[in-house]
Amino acid sequence: MARAALLLFAWLILAPPAPAQTVAEQRERVAALRERLRGLEAETAARDSATRAARRLDTLRVGGFIIVTDSGGSERLRVAADSAWAIVSRELALTPEAFRGRQVFARFGRLDANWSDLVRRGDQSFDGNASEAGLRSRLLAASGAMAADRAGRRVGLWTGAGLGLQYDRDALRWRALVEMVTATAPAGRACNAGDMAACADALWLGPDADAEFTDWNDPEARRRAVRERYRPSDSVTAARRDECLSGQSDFNCWRILQESGLAGRIGGHAPFSSENASGVLRTAARLGGAGAFDRLVADTSAPLARRLEAMAGVPVDSILRAWWSDARGIQHPPVRVPARTQWATLLWTLAFAGLALRSTRWR
Repeated sequence: MARAALLLFAWLILAPPAPAQTVAEQRERVAALRERLRGLEAETAARDSATRAARRLDTLRVGGFIIVTDSGGSERLRVAADSAWAIVSRELALTPEAFRGRQVFARFGRLDANWSDLVRRGDQSFDGNASEAGLRSRLLAASGAMAADRAGRRVGLWTGAGLGLQYDRDALRWRALVEMVTATAPAGRACNAGDMAACADALWLGPDADAEFTDWNDPEARRRAVRERYRPSDSVTAARRDECLSGQSDFNCWRILQESGLAGRIGGHAPFSSENASGVLRTAARLGGAGAFDRLVADTSAPLARRLEAMAGVPVDSILRAWWSDARGIQHPPVRVPARTQWATLLWTLAFAGLALRSTRWR
């Protein structure tokens, strides 16, 4: 075996090199590969067409939704789509053209592997075997994802997944009020007192917010900000910095940006949540009315505050004032205690009072 290996090694060294391919031969090979690729594309298109025909897919058009479904449940899906479209068109001022032909696939039948062949980039797909309320939630999530894709990465990161469409208006108002009242950062406390400039800072809408927001939300930008702008003060913070820069702990990057104040002009604390950003976006849509979302996405390279002003048709201070007033104006519904609980409380009170009066202390 060793002798054969040595002979093979010697042959590889001493054997004459294989003749190089000529330019003409290379061109012929490329042309053959292109022809083969065209053939494969034609086969795929024919297979997709046959798959659609075999499944007898239904297409529902409701508002801006183009919903493709494979079997029964279409009527229930249509009712859910009517309800979902009423919400998204009201909360984000979406027009029927907002999704630009992107489709939503609702699967009621068997989940076969070939279904994914029909779903193209930008489309949304989900399992349709759910109640009417479940279908509405899934359509809201799908519409939020499609709208966020058009709005751009900055808006998507700012508001969180699906532009916050999974929350109703009252839930967002309560969240805003709770975060303002319980805020510990200076910007949050000042916002609670009615300072709109502080609200802009806490919501990443200040003068330098876009650059700071990128440092806060992009892992690579967080590492770059720590590398260029942070100097550790002791061995503990130096260890955190090393783990951040090595990619071992993104949490330490977050921690450094928070504790050092490099994340922005918010007192070294995290800003208001993405749910509050969703509330501000929906306030801008409500103020802007028809065509508001189209104005938001008209220039995705502009600073976010300017885009919100275009969406609402008013200055960003007016948007924040409307959002702040809406949150401060919410009232907690009265708590009604059942009569049975009231009687039980009275009886227990009397019982404890009787036991207290029987104590030797009163004798």
